[in-house]
Amino acid sequence: MRGFRLLFVLLAVTLLCAGASQAVVYVDQNSTGLSHDGLSWDTAFLTIQKAIDDNPPGTEIWVANGTYIENVVLKMADSVYGGFLGAEPGGYETSLDQRNINANLVLIDGNQSGSCVVMSEGSRWTA
Repeated sequence: MRGFRLLFVLLAVTLLCAGASQAVVYVDQNSTGLSHDGLSWDTAFLTIQKAIDDNPPGTEIWVANGTYIENVVLKMADSVYGGFLGAEPGGYETSLDQRNINANLVLIDGNQSGSCVVMSEGSRWTA
């Protein structure tokens, strides 16, 4: 019976870890989607901070080019990636390899109200 319980616990931990893959959410200040849930480029969040606030730590946040007027506070283990166009000829970007940080700039303008970006230990910002 004890061996069965140990096997059950190991199986449960394995399933939890397998299901804990890093989620991706999208931010595009020009998104015209109705829901703005961040689940696709079409329904992207309008602000970076909303994407951070509405998702658990460890979420990958992909940001389309533009100037975002906001102050951003990253949680531990958040990863924010800029350099996306949001839509490309032939379809939307679906991998980090498709971004171009030189052509698709992401700028944060804190509107003279403190630090533009505050990072927690373990967070990552690559705009």
